[in-house]
Amino acid sequence: MADYDIFISCKSEDYEIAEKVYSFLKDNGFSVFLAPKELRKMAKADYMDAISIALDSAYSMIVVSSKKKYLTSEYVKFEWSTFLNEKLSGRKTGQIMTLLENIKVSELPIQLRKYESFTLENYENVLPYLEKPKKTAKKLKPKNGGKKDVNNSINDAAIGSEVHVKTDIPCRVLRFNKELMTAQPDVDNLIHLKKGSHEFKFVSIENEQDNYSQVYTIKDECEILQVNLTEIRDARLAKESERIAEEDFSPFREGLTRVEKNRKWGFIDKTGKVVIAFNYDDAKDFSEGLAAVKLNGKWGFIDKTDKVVIPFKYKDAKQFSEGLAPVRFIDKNDWKKLVASTVLFTPLVYSSILLVGVWGYIDKTDKVIIPFKYVVAEPFSEGRAKVAKLNFKRGTIDKQGNFTPDE
Repeated sequence: MADYDIFISCKSEDYEIAEKVYSFLKDNGFSVFLAPKELRKMAKADYMDAISIALDSAYSMIVVSSKKKYLTSEYVKFEWSTFLNEKLSGRKTGQIMTLLENIKVSELPIQLRKYESFTLENYENVLPYLEKPKKTAKKLKPKNGGKKDVNNSINDAAIGSEVHVKTDIPCRVLRFNKELMTAQPDVDNLIHLKKGSHEFKFVSIENEQDNYSQVYTIKDECEILQVNLTEIRDARLAKESERIAEEDFSPFREGLTRVEKNRKWGFIDKTGKVVIAFNYDDAKDFSEGLAAVKLNGKWGFIDKTDKVVIPFKYKDAKQFSEGLAPVRFIDKNDWKKLVASTVLFTPLVYSSILLVGVWGYIDKTDKVIIPFKYVVAEPFSEGRAKVAKLNFKRGTIDKQGNFTPDE
């Protein structure tokens, strides 16, 4: 079997697009191995032998995948991991690249993230990154009395270089707006690029506002590219802290604080980022993972993802404390039953209490733990809560609703 410039690895489901890549590369002068093209007439026993021989002889590899799971299927993983081991050991010096569809570079197996990646629809873009094995390259005779002429010698810019990216915080590395890798601190983030000028962009994973672009010229066989995003991040945080300090914000509770904008309430984090949009008529601070918010005249509770945990059905609500939250009841039909069983009410008292509602306590599943029978109710603290009964007698209750009057 002949030596190959390029080995194409793919799942059988991707043969159609892989054959387009195969034909494109063949038209550009490369010898290419693709299983359905080369092995159709072979027996199964010969098939595996041929794969091993092709892998051993191939100078470069292109992994084609339309789904994330195909990359770790048995044969595809065997092929690219075998090639990669040869490359990392120094026995191979060619490229390994991925052609992907609906797969982010960050979703690739970690071994492949540091190498060139392109979308399947733009497979032609692989061409500038491919080269023939060095043994096949022929050096042209110099002209002008032996002086070096870049037009008549092997182009140094076509020779690959190892680029080691060193970053202070986790970031995405883009070249000409194409993502190359996710770089991590204290890791050898290695990519292979041709010599020459490249436009890089570095984007912090923590916050995309922290980024910068740089044109970098690769000259040597081994280059170190230092990425410094800490200063950019610290400058942004300082500005946001100054802006937050100038506003009349509530204290941060559980990492968030409520903010009013255009008569609507939402929540921001300590960097000033809007975490929960300004959608609510009123809001109270987070406590035990939930916040009371008001919408269309009624109160309910949301979590930090803005998911409604307790529906909007209460006249008022206060913060959770020790697993319980005071809420004010507004169902007039149940009010009538309550008043009918309470001889202490005069019509005047009944009317005034009906207007303001009555308080009880719920847990985080919206289950009523202490019935609605108080005109005043405060959050629990150290196992007890201050309340005032329907006859306006004040005292405290425990979590079972046992009342102790004030002295």
